[in-house]
Amino acid sequence: MKTFLTAVMCFLAVSASSSLAFDYDPEGRQETNSRRYEICSEIAHELNNAVANGQIKSSQAQEVISRCFQEFI
Repeated sequence: MKTFLTAVMCFLAVSASSSLAFDYDPEGRQETNSRRYEICSEIAHELNNAVANGQIKSSQAQEVISRCFQEFI
């Protein structure tokens, strides 16, 4: 369980630290909002599964999901 949450938090930390990379795109291949939405949706899906399996609290999952959508969409 801790491994799963650590992996999600690491993903979000790396994504946040590389968010400037989304703004700098010299070749014109900037990642679109739809791709970012897909990533956050997949995170939400996995966290909701973890809640359903009793691995984490709903409030914890919602906090991570909200942070993903606020930071990247």
